[in-house]
Amino acid sequence: QQVLSGFPSAASFQFGFFNPLYRIAYSLFDFVTAYHLLLVFFFLGAAWLTYLFIRSIGLSRSSAALGALAYALGQFNVHWASNIAVTSSIIVLPAAFLGVYGAFSRKLRYVLLFAVVLGLSLLGAHQQFVLLALLASGAYTLFLAWGSYQQRSSMPQVLKSLSLVLAGIALGA
Repeated sequence: QQVLSGFPSAASFQFGFFNPLYRIAYSLFDFVTAYHLLLVFFFLGAAWLTYLFIRSIGLSRSSAALGALAYALGQFNVHWASNIAVTSSIIVLPAAFLGVYGAFSRKLRYVLLFAVVLGLSLLGAHQQFVLLALLASGAYTLFLAWGSYQQRSSMPQVLKSLSLVLAGIALGA
């Protein structure tokens, strides 16, 4: 059966048609199982990335664990767990902060991780939350640049942070 000229699910970011994670999960499992596995993946990913970020800025393991749990299982994230497009965007903010920190501290693995997360998020996450995470990471970039301005070495790190955003957009294009 057809609905007039079809249903443009590929044009909707809610569906995540071009996201390879969605494609793999939905091709290997039935819809309900794949949906739940993706939810678990995004919540664990958000917790793990938040933990890495908090540890990278020098806080203790217990502080990082508490921060990771508070972020990943916060009221907003749990409330929107029924919407996969919103839930898939919860990994962007900690990945963005970790990537910016990685650019300033010369840790390439954090930079690459952020680029991959941003690219995947542009293919299947709620675009408003991705944009908000990019704005917050831009503010964090300015904060770190101002702090390193005293040392006169901030411009290369700012350019690296901007290249993160461009690399993620290129992966998502």
